[in-house]
Amino acid sequence: MASPDDLARESFTGAFLPDANAVLIGSAVTVIRTLSAAFLCLAWLICLLVMCGWLGNVEMLKHLLYNQVTGFATVFWFFIVTTAAAPTILNITGFSDNKVVKICSRTVLGLTLLVGLILWFEHLFGQDWGTAIEIFQPPGDAGKLTLPGATPVDVSFCIVLTSIIALALDFFGKKMPLLYQGLSLLLALPSFFLVLACVFGVGDAVDVFCAYQGCVRFKYLNYTILFCLATAVFLSRPDQGMTSFFAVNTMGGRQVRTASIGAAAMIPVAWILVSAKRNEIINEPTALVLGMIIFLLTVGMVVAYGARKIDKIDMEKQATEQSLSELAAYTDTQFSYKMVCLECGKEFSDGYLACIYDGSELSRVLDKLAPGSIFGEKYEIAEALGSGGMSTVYKAKHLFLDKTVAIKLLNQQLASDAKAVQRFQVEAKAAFGLEHSNLLGVYDFGVSRDGQAYIVMDYLQGESLSDIIRRENSVSVVRALPIFLDVCKGLSYAHEHGILHRDIKPSNVMLVKDEYNSQVAKIVDFGLAKVYDPEAMKLTQTGDIFGSPLYMSPEQCRGLTLDDRSDLYSLGVLMYETLTGRAPIVGTSVYDTFAKKLTDTPAPFDPDLQIPEWLSKLVFCLLRTEPAERPASAKVLITTLNQYIRGA
Repeated sequence: MASPDDLARESFTGAFLPDANAVLIGSAVTVIRTLSAAFLCLAWLICLLVMCGWLGNVEMLKHLLYNQVTGFATVFWFFIVTTAAAPTILNITGFSDNKVVKICSRTVLGLTLLVGLILWFEHLFGQDWGTAIEIFQPPGDAGKLTLPGATPVDVSFCIVLTSIIALALDFFGKKMPLLYQGLSLLLALPSFFLVLACVFGVGDAVDVFCAYQGCVRFKYLNYTILFCLATAVFLSRPDQGMTSFFAVNTMGGRQVRTASIGAAAMIPVAWILVSAKRNEIINEPTALVLGMIIFLLTVGMVVAYGARKIDKIDMEKQATEQSLSELAAYTDTQFSYKMVCLECGKEFSDGYLACIYDGSELSRVLDKLAPGSIFGEKYEIAEALGSGGMSTVYKAKHLFLDKTVAIKLLNQQLASDAKAVQRFQVEAKAAFGLEHSNLLGVYDFGVSRDGQAYIVMDYLQGESLSDIIRRENSVSVVRALPIFLDVCKGLSYAHEHGILHRDIKPSNVMLVKDEYNSQVAKIVDFGLAKVYDPEAMKLTQTGDIFGSPLYMSPEQCRGLTLDDRSDLYSLGVLMYETLTGRAPIVGTSVYDTFAKKLTDTPAPFDPDLQIPEWLSKLVFCLLRTEPAERPASAKVLITTLNQYIRGA
């Protein structure tokens, strides 16, 4: 059970993230990743050009933007941070996940974090710790370059923050995307507004305000680099966290993209108006009015777009609800229902409202599909073939393929039982794709519109082995051997594909005619099949006991982990019963049967049955209590049976 902290975290995170099942738009993801790489390259290029300006004493490069000189140490550490963060931001398979690259990246980011802290504390406490170590003398009369160097207090703080952001992306990018995204926004947004202020010609006003408050004078090139680097980090994972809003194929995602495009379009418009006012093309009131009109038009277009989409969704919802109500009215004629008392379990015909035994209110549940009704939009029900505690099987006709099939439906009262539905799905997955002449074919499975889980299978015209045993009391060796061989072939194929049947018994072996009018045995009902995968293991953990007691192996009775040899034990029981007409070990109760399987030995074959010695030894070998003493696989049995069948 989730703790309150986990629930609170999920609630908080869910407020910022789209539905995990929503599909991302591939082109949008590509654009966002390209933008991230472009911002990273821009930050790296600016740092490189300014560094080259200092190393070569090129004044134009020192004054690269905004006519401000940026210190060598500042751009050097920004360059190092950008380079070290590049593998994580670009996230290139085969490079970014390389162990050596990861170690180098993290080491350098740790170093820049340490240097930034040292420089920041040096400013904070007003100390001179001798960090300005001379490293290079550029040509000309320029002063010597020093490292770690003298950096403004805001720069040292930003170096620390960018190092932390890059490390957060590296270590917590997948598990906690809001961490690195929130930190990157904390740096990107102020940097963006400072750069905008300079671009719009009001940078001096910011400096005057900052000087009035007693803080440092801003170098706008620094904040251009910081904005590019922080934006590159924020956009680096388009499929995670807040950035997934820009790529997700939902109404919210479309609104976010539209609003972002509108906001981005406002920036050049505002710059044009400010430039026009500065050059006295228009006066200030006119610029304000035009700006307000353009702003309102942009907001109006975004709102209108969203309203149109919402109206469309609402109309589609109303149409869907109308269709569903019509379908429900039609569906009532396709199904038969019964009334069930949940207190005493008594059943009544449709129309009763209260239980006549205890007065409890009755619940209306699906009884069965009526002949002629259409299930799953393509199967016409012919008749009910049989019903059990878990499911009901119907004979049906595929309307488009004109093929007769059998449809197995999970009983309605189990539709809300998650375990029952999962086991039903395991049965379908176990049998689906097993194409073998001695196995029942499965073509389709899923959940219908009304919430019923179903499996579509071969419709077999024949009789079960249990019906033959019941009618004839026992089956002769000559007739039984081909049946045993077919069952072994089907089991061998299933085992090779990682499937345990776990319920081999005569009633699950159908005898049908093939296209040459020869008798073929087919294994049916994979209802207890176990698939060797993690999800199936969750449904049938060690300790769970499923199966038919008379045919279960000793280890299956004890709830132990099973392998192929458990099915072989059940096969031995089937062979014994086929030849004798009775199960080898029968107790007075289920638990007595379980106990006898662990201690008793089956009675020998009656000599009057004339069972060959080799077959007797084979059957009793299959019925050994210890799995290690049984044949290793169904393939071994196939070889043995083939040898004696050919010799018979």
